[in-house]
Amino acid sequence: MLLVAVCLGILAVAAADKKPCCAPPQWEGLIGETIGGDHEGKPWLLQEGAQLSVSWPDKKMNVMGQANMTGGTSVMFRVILDYKAKQQYTIVHKKCTKAAIADEMINGVPSNATYAGTFYFGAGKDNELMFDTWLVKYKGMDFQSELTTTVKDCIPISWFAFGTVNKDKLIETVGFVNVTLGIKDNSVFTVPDICKKASNEYPHPVLAGMDGMFRLKL
Repeated sequence: MLLVAVCLGILAVAAADKKPCCAPPQWEGLIGETIGGDHEGKPWLLQEGAQLSVSWPDKKMNVMGQANMTGGTSVMFRVILDYKAKQQYTIVHKKCTKAAIADEMINGVPSNATYAGTFYFGAGKDNELMFDTWLVKYKGMDFQSELTTTVKDCIPISWFAFGTVNKDKLIETVGFVNVTLGIKDNSVFTVPDICKKASNEYPHPVLAGMDGMFRLKL
Protein backbone atom coordinates (compact mmCIF):
# COMPACT_ATOMS: atom_id res chain seq x y z
CA MET A 1 0.00 0.00 0.00
CA LEU A 2 2.88 2.32 0.83
CA LEU A 3 4.50 1.48 -2.52
CA VAL A 4 1.30 2.42 -4.36
CA ALA A 5 1.12 5.73 -2.50
CA VAL A 6 4.76 6.52 -3.32
CA CYS A 7 4.25 5.68 -7.00
CA LEU A 8 1.14 7.87 -7.19
CA GLY A 9 3.08 10.67 -5.57
CA ILE A 10 5.86 10.36 -8.15
CA LEU A 11 3.32 10.40 -11.00
CA ALA A 12 1.63 13.47 -9.54
CA VAL A 13 4.95 15.34 -9.35
CA ALA A 14 5.84 14.30 -12.91
CA ALA A 15 2.47 15.55 -14.15
CA ALA A 16 2.79 18.83 -12.31
CA ASP A 17 6.21 19.39 -13.89
CA LYS A 18 4.95 18.86 -17.44
CA LYS A 19 6.12 21.74 -19.62
CA PRO A 20 4.38 23.40 -22.59
CA CYS A 21 5.09 21.60 -25.85
CA CYS A 22 5.78 22.71 -29.42
CA ALA A 23 3.69 21.57 -32.37
CA PRO A 24 5.41 20.13 -35.47
CA PRO A 25 7.30 22.78 -37.50
CA GLN A 26 4.87 22.54 -40.43
CA TRP A 27 1.30 21.30 -40.43
CA GLU A 28 -2.13 21.84 -41.97
CA GLY A 29 -5.68 21.11 -40.92
CA LEU A 30 -9.30 22.19 -40.91
CA ILE A 31 -10.70 24.46 -38.22
CA GLY A 32 -14.27 25.11 -37.15
CA GLU A 33 -14.78 28.20 -35.03
CA THR A 34 -17.66 29.92 -33.28
CA ILE A 35 -17.30 33.32 -31.60
CA GLY A 36 -20.08 34.98 -29.63
CA GLY A 37 -19.91 38.45 -28.20
CA ASP A 38 -21.65 41.48 -26.82
CA HIS A 39 -20.78 44.87 -28.27
CA GLU A 40 -22.38 47.81 -26.48
CA GLY A 41 -25.35 45.68 -25.49
CA LYS A 42 -25.79 44.14 -28.93
CA PRO A 43 -25.13 40.36 -29.15
CA TRP A 44 -23.46 38.93 -32.24
CA LEU A 45 -22.29 35.52 -33.49
CA LEU A 46 -19.59 34.55 -35.98
CA GLN A 47 -19.15 31.04 -37.37
CA GLU A 48 -16.19 30.09 -39.51
CA GLY A 49 -14.83 27.08 -41.34
CA ALA A 50 -11.33 27.27 -42.81
CA GLN A 51 -8.16 25.55 -43.96
CA LEU A 52 -5.20 26.41 -41.74
CA SER A 53 -1.55 26.11 -42.80
CA VAL A 54 1.29 26.75 -40.32
CA SER A 55 5.03 27.01 -41.07
CA TRP A 56 7.22 27.68 -38.04
CA PRO A 57 10.51 27.89 -40.03
CA ASP A 58 8.99 30.58 -42.28
CA LYS A 59 7.11 32.22 -39.37
CA LYS A 60 3.96 32.25 -41.49
CA MET A 61 0.32 31.18 -41.27
CA ASN A 62 -2.41 31.05 -43.89
CA VAL A 63 -6.13 30.80 -43.10
CA MET A 64 -8.63 30.46 -45.92
CA GLY A 65 -12.35 29.78 -45.64
CA GLN A 66 -15.81 31.17 -45.10
CA ALA A 67 -17.18 33.32 -42.26
CA ASN A 68 -20.89 33.63 -41.46
CA MET A 69 -22.22 36.44 -39.28
CA THR A 70 -25.43 37.12 -37.39
CA GLY A 71 -28.05 38.36 -39.81
CA GLY A 72 -27.05 36.06 -42.66
CA THR A 73 -23.92 37.88 -43.85
CA SER A 74 -21.40 35.47 -45.39
CA VAL A 75 -17.95 36.15 -46.87
CA MET A 76 -15.10 34.10 -48.30
CA PHE A 77 -11.79 35.24 -46.87
CA ARG A 78 -8.07 34.59 -46.75
CA VAL A 79 -5.69 35.77 -44.04
CA ILE A 80 -1.89 35.57 -44.40
CA LEU A 81 0.18 36.25 -41.29
CA ASP A 82 3.87 36.96 -41.89
CA TYR A 83 5.53 37.21 -38.49
CA LYS A 84 8.98 37.93 -39.93
CA ALA A 85 7.70 40.98 -41.79
CA LYS A 86 5.29 41.79 -38.93
CA GLN A 87 2.40 42.07 -41.40
CA GLN A 88 -1.02 40.50 -41.73
CA TYR A 89 -2.88 40.53 -45.06
CA THR A 90 -6.65 40.02 -45.23
CA ILE A 91 -8.26 39.35 -48.60
CA VAL A 92 -12.01 39.61 -49.17
CA HIS A 93 -13.81 40.13 -52.50
CA LYS A 94 -10.45 40.53 -54.29
CA LYS A 95 -9.56 43.45 -52.05
CA CYS A 96 -6.51 43.24 -49.80
CA THR A 97 -5.96 45.11 -46.56
CA LYS A 98 -3.04 44.93 -44.15
CA ALA A 99 -2.36 45.37 -40.45
CA ALA A 100 0.79 45.35 -38.34
CA ILE A 101 1.60 42.34 -36.15
CA ALA A 102 3.20 43.20 -32.83
CA ASP A 103 3.17 39.73 -31.25
CA GLU A 104 5.57 36.84 -31.76
CA MET A 105 4.34 33.68 -33.45
CA ILE A 106 3.37 30.76 -31.22
CA ASN A 107 3.23 27.22 -32.60
CA GLY A 108 2.00 24.95 -29.85
CA VAL A 109 1.36 25.69 -26.19
CA PRO A 110 2.21 29.21 -24.93
CA SER A 111 5.16 29.29 -22.53
CA ASN A 112 3.00 30.76 -19.74
CA ALA A 113 0.40 27.97 -19.94
CA THR A 114 -0.35 25.85 -16.87
CA TYR A 115 -0.69 22.09 -17.26
CA ALA A 116 -4.13 20.93 -16.06
CA GLY A 117 -4.13 17.19 -16.74
CA THR A 118 -3.94 14.34 -19.25
CA PHE A 119 -7.09 12.59 -20.47
CA TYR A 120 -8.23 10.47 -23.42
CA PHE A 121 -10.95 10.23 -26.04
CA GLY A 122 -12.28 6.78 -26.88
CA ALA A 123 -12.93 3.58 -24.94
CA GLY A 124 -9.62 2.79 -23.31
CA LYS A 125 -6.69 0.59 -24.28
CA ASP A 126 -6.07 0.25 -28.04
CA ASN A 127 -8.95 2.66 -28.69
CA GLU A 128 -7.89 5.98 -27.25
CA LEU A 129 -6.40 9.34 -28.10
CA MET A 130 -4.40 10.78 -25.24
CA PHE A 131 -4.43 14.55 -24.85
CA ASP A 132 -3.14 17.23 -22.48
CA THR A 133 -5.15 20.18 -21.21
CA TRP A 134 -3.55 23.59 -20.66
CA LEU A 135 -4.87 26.78 -19.05
CA VAL A 136 -3.70 30.12 -20.43
CA LYS A 137 -4.15 33.63 -19.02
CA TYR A 138 -3.23 36.72 -21.01
CA LYS A 139 -1.16 39.41 -19.34
CA GLY A 140 -2.98 42.69 -18.88
CA MET A 141 -6.26 41.26 -20.20
CA ASP A 142 -9.43 39.93 -18.63
CA PHE A 143 -9.20 36.94 -20.93
CA GLN A 144 -8.34 33.27 -20.41
CA SER A 145 -8.43 30.09 -22.44
CA GLU A 146 -8.17 26.33 -22.31
CA LEU A 147 -6.16 24.49 -24.96
CA THR A 148 -6.02 20.75 -25.59
CA THR A 149 -3.19 19.07 -27.52
CA THR A 150 -2.37 15.48 -28.34
CA VAL A 151 0.22 13.91 -26.05
CA LYS A 152 2.05 12.69 -29.15
CA ASP A 153 3.32 15.52 -31.37
CA CYS A 154 1.45 18.31 -29.50
CA ILE A 155 -1.21 18.66 -32.22
CA PRO A 156 -3.98 21.12 -31.23
CA ILE A 157 -7.41 19.56 -30.75
CA SER A 158 -9.54 22.32 -29.29
CA TRP A 159 -9.36 25.86 -27.93
CA PHE A 160 -11.96 27.48 -25.69
CA ALA A 161 -11.70 31.07 -24.48
CA PHE A 162 -13.75 33.73 -22.76
CA GLY A 163 -13.30 37.20 -21.34
CA THR A 164 -13.22 40.83 -22.38
CA VAL A 165 -11.35 42.24 -25.40
CA ASN A 166 -11.56 45.98 -26.14
CA LYS A 167 -14.52 46.26 -23.74
CA ASP A 168 -16.45 43.57 -25.65
CA LYS A 169 -17.51 40.36 -23.87
CA LEU A 170 -16.37 37.37 -25.92
CA ILE A 171 -16.63 33.60 -25.83
CA GLU A 172 -14.96 31.42 -28.45
CA THR A 173 -14.55 27.76 -29.26
CA VAL A 174 -12.34 26.23 -31.96
CA GLY A 175 -11.92 22.64 -33.13
CA PHE A 176 -9.02 21.27 -35.21
CA VAL A 177 -9.53 18.18 -37.41
CA ASN A 178 -7.91 16.33 -40.34
CA VAL A 179 -4.43 17.55 -39.38
CA THR A 180 -1.55 16.45 -41.61
CA LEU A 181 2.18 17.09 -41.19
CA GLY A 182 4.05 19.20 -43.72
CA ILE A 183 2.82 21.77 -46.26
CA LYS A 184 1.39 20.45 -49.52
CA ASP A 185 1.81 23.71 -51.42
CA ASN A 186 4.13 26.45 -50.10
CA SER A 187 2.46 29.00 -52.37
CA VAL A 188 -0.27 29.34 -49.73
CA PHE A 189 2.13 31.69 -47.93
CA THR A 190 2.80 33.86 -50.99
CA VAL A 191 1.26 37.31 -50.68
CA PRO A 192 -0.73 37.95 -53.92
CA ASP A 193 -0.05 40.92 -56.16
CA ILE A 194 -3.30 42.62 -55.19
CA CYS A 195 -1.78 43.21 -51.74
CA LYS A 196 0.93 45.49 -53.16
CA LYS A 197 -1.61 48.31 -52.96
CA ALA A 198 -3.21 47.16 -49.72
CA SER A 199 -5.03 49.68 -47.54
CA ASN A 200 -4.96 49.75 -43.75
CA GLU A 201 -8.72 49.36 -43.33
CA TYR A 202 -10.68 46.14 -43.03
CA PRO A 203 -12.77 45.39 -46.14
CA HIS A 204 -15.70 43.88 -44.26
CA PRO A 205 -17.04 44.22 -40.69
CA VAL A 206 -17.29 40.43 -40.36
CA LEU A 207 -13.49 40.25 -40.27
CA ALA A 208 -12.89 43.28 -38.05
CA GLY A 209 -10.80 42.17 -35.09
CA MET A 210 -10.24 38.63 -36.35
CA ASP A 211 -6.48 39.22 -36.52
CA GLY A 212 -6.43 39.42 -32.72
CA MET A 213 -8.31 36.14 -32.42
CA PHE A 214 -5.89 34.30 -34.72
CA ARG A 215 -2.90 35.56 -32.77
CA LEU A 216 -4.42 34.62 -29.41
CA LYS A 217 -5.09 31.03 -30.56
CA LEU A 218 -1.80 29.82 -31.86
